[in-house]
Amino acid sequence: MVGAIGGCESEYVCGSAVASIFDSEAFSGLSFVPVNNPRTNTPHEGFHQLYSDDVLDPAIVDCSIERIQSDWLEEDRKLRHLGNLSYPEEALNNKADFLRTAEPWASWNGWPSWVVSRKVVDMFRDKKLRGWAFRPVLLRESDTYSSYIEQWTYLNKLISQYSRSEFDGGR
Repeated sequence: MVGAIGGCESEYVCGSAVASIFDSEAFSGLSFVPVNNPRTNTPHEGFHQLYSDDVLDPAIVDCSIERIQSDWLEEDRKLRHLGNLSYPEEALNNKADFLRTAEPWASWNGWPSWVVSRKVVDMFRDKKLRGWAFRPVLLRESDTYSSYIEQWTYLNKLISQYSRSEFDGGR
């Protein structure tokens, strides 16, 4: 099982058995760092934090991204990701299996999201591992992305027709 660290960090840990599975698949872009006991600063044996310093180019900013209007200065005017991450196809060609996004859209604390290859998703499901849910990453050149944009455009139009309707941005 892969487990989340805390509630908003978008960071994950796994046990040695899962780390061995990841290692045996020879995935690129993934390394493991020790999980330390904060009191003693010694590693918790058998636990590993997933780590990648491979960062994607910025995602496409489209109509599924909103600019937050907030009374909180640290949030005001920042972009908030409401839908799926989307990239031009060339941005994902020849990339590592484990990547981080350039944007801090994983939480209010400004952590990047994880993006993993189809190979990782398939292995995770084939081995019946648990604890990590995967969302699609869309390619700008795909029919799926065209349909996605069409649906977001329609939703935004519906919401904008009613003065009391809006996406709930900010705290």
